[in-house]
Order: sequence, then C-alpha cells, then structure tokens
Amino acid sequence: MDRTSGAVRTDPVAVESGLTGGRGPLVRLAFALLSGGPVFWGLVVVGFPVALLLGGLWVHAGLLELLVAVCALLLLAMWWSGYRYAGTRATIDPRVDSVTLEGVGPPGQSRSTTVDLDRVEAVSVVPLADAVLVRFDYREFTLFEPPDFAVDRPAFPAAAESLRACGFEVPGGAEDVVGRGWFPYEVPVRIGPTPLVLVGLPPYAVAEVGPAVLWSDGTVIAAVVGVWTLARHLTHAAGVRPTGRGRRVAELFDLVVTAVLLGAVAVGVAVI
Repeated sequence: MDRTSGAVRTDPVAVESGLTGGRGPLVRLAFALLSGGPVFWGLVVVGFPVALLLGGLWVHAGLLELLVAVCALLLLAMWWSGYRYAGTRATIDPRVDSVTLEGVGPPGQSRSTTVDLDRVEAVSVVPLADAVLVRFDYREFTLFEPPDFAVDRPAFPAAAESLRACGFEVPGGAEDVVGRGWFPYEVPVRIGPTPLVLVGLPPYAVAEVGPAVLWSDGTVIAAVVGVWTLARHLTHAAGVRPTGRGRRVAELFDLVVTAVLLGAVAVGVAVI
C-alpha cells in the first residue's frame, strides 16, 4: 500500500485499541512478534539464538548458557513491547501528515510519540482477533522509530479513511492481511518460527548440557529482570503501584516488591 499524491485532506481522526483482557495479552504478543523490520527479526530474534545453539554444539558448550539468557531476554522484550497495544490512542491528522500515539508504554508508564508520515513510504495491515495492526514502512532504514499501532476492528474503517487522506492505499475493511511484496507471507512465517526458537531452544540446551545452564550469570540476570517485570505488571494490574508521586517512588516500590518475590523463590528452593 504505497504512498500516493492528490489525497483529499480531512480533519484528524482518533482511534483506540483496548487489548487489555481476555485474548488481549495473546494478541499483543502476536503483534509484538510482527513488530520491527524483517532484517532485525531474521538476524536478532531468530538468527542470533540459532547461531548460539550451533556454536554451543560445535564450538564451546558455554555458548548454550548465553543462548538461554538471550532467549529469555528477547521474550521479555516482546512482552514489554506488546504493552504499547493495550489501551492506546492513535490520532491520525491528514492536515500535517502525522500520527500521534498516546498511552504507549509498559505498565505504570505512559508516553506520547508522533510519527511523521512524510518519512513513511507505505503501511501494512494485519487483522487478528478483535484488533488490526497497522505497520509503517519507512523510506529509510530505522531501528527505534515507532513501527506500528493497533486499532480495534470496529474503528479500523475510520483509521483507513484517514490514512487514505494522508495518501496511502489502505483497504476500507479489515478482512485480510494486506501489504507490499512478501509481507502477507511474512506474518505466518514470523508467528510460527519465533516461539519455536525462543521457547524451544532453551529446553534443548538444558537437555544437552544439563540444568547447570540455568544458573549462569546471564540467565540469573534474565530471571531477575523477569521477576521485576512480573512485579511491575501485577502491582499495576492490582492498582497498588504508586502513581502521581514521582517516578523514583514507583521505581523504589518495584525494587522492594521484586526483592520480596525473589526472597520467596529463594526460600521455596531452599525448602525443596
């Protein structure tokens, strides 16, 4: 869906996504798997773990310890990345060719970012469950630019109309995966192998070397980050995480809860 000229400008349109309950977490994770360019996905998310596995089997077993840690950290990164699709608001403004994304961030953290559509060559559309993922295809190589946003299915026609007013070829409905080149085939390719690599390779490494790989420095760090992420998620969902008192108070609260959870795990392991 390439950029075209001569589009009729319209007023800004605000659309929202509410992937917070039910199948929401799974849809957010699936969208996170589709986030980012194919080169980054192929080299970092899939290629790097596979290379560590082959290196651990053929060169040095110590690389398998790194493999477990890398897979854990990549899974955490996708978990965090998926939060930007929960309860977000996208304002598409054809008058200035921009999309403002609000409420984009992990639990207890919100921010606003603006996408300059003059830097975007095309958009791709991926419908899944009750939401639609709208991806940006930048004209130049980018790594940290906002790559996409999600919108509830009923609101997608309004978003599509506004994007067409910005000069993009976007279908009015959300029934099929739409994009340039091989993108429609990229969706199943990504959603299939990514979990197999990130979830399947660590148990294989444990089977090859033994449970000792789970106690490496990298894996322990990944576990601590995972517990911290879980603590932040649970306290935010329960409504007990401090808000409106300054960022440092909230971060200190996260550290205390994380320490308590880690202490509970350590006691449990010692008892067993």
